[in-house]
Amino acid sequence: MDVLAFALMTNHLHILFFQNKDNLTWAMHNLFTRYGIYFNSKYERKGHVFGSIFRQASCFDKHYLLGISTYIHLNPVRAGIVQNYSNYRWTTWRLYCQDTDPVTFVNWRFILSMINPDCTLARNRYRALLDEVRGFKVANILEDKRVFGKLGIWIKKRYPGILKNGDNSQYGSLLGEGYADDKELERIVVSLREKNRLRKPSDIKARIFLFEQLQARGYGIDEIAEYLEVSRATVYRALNRFKVE
Repeated sequence: MDVLAFALMTNHLHILFFQNKDNLTWAMHNLFTRYGIYFNSKYERKGHVFGSIFRQASCFDKHYLLGISTYIHLNPVRAGIVQNYSNYRWTTWRLYCQDTDPVTFVNWRFILSMINPDCTLARNRYRALLDEVRGFKVANILEDKRVFGKLGIWIKKRYPGILKNGDNSQYGSLLGEGYADDKELERIVVSLREKNRLRKPSDIKARIFLFEQLQARGYGIDEIAEYLEVSRATVYRALNRFKVE
């Protein structure tokens, strides 16, 4: 994986990355196990370092991606740990905000290059964006899975030209494909709920698309089933229809 940003919190972390191989479960297990062994050895402790298993959400939109990045860097502020993101050591904010070019495994250039090819100008604008986003009230991502989508829409409306330069690098072509905003999802939800049974192939396809979009936002199978008032088996079959064991 290529790491774009992260924040180490008290008992969990937020990490934004591009997945190069279809091995996410193994990668997360490897990362958490190795870090847990290192951390417990250094501080002479036992037990789990992180609070629970990992949860994931996919990103297909540039404003959504920018929203995730700002959320991660401001998370210590929202958690009440510090008053200002710059007072917290254990995030990647320095790579995005300070005029340095360190040797690091973090690909901080990707998101900044979407703002402006001039790194200094991009960092200035990113710092201003962090200050603006601090005033945008959002829930915790575990409480509201649509936080990133809402934040992305807010950034897009507030700064309509912030990503006008685009990006043509390694993963730039993946962004902007296959993503529906919250209004579009709500329209599909209302449309499908008005129908007792789905018989038309177009309706079935729309429901599968809805399942996939919610999963991409971090919803689990049980949460999707409860939100859309369908059985867990229906969601599971739809999301695993192309998988071969």
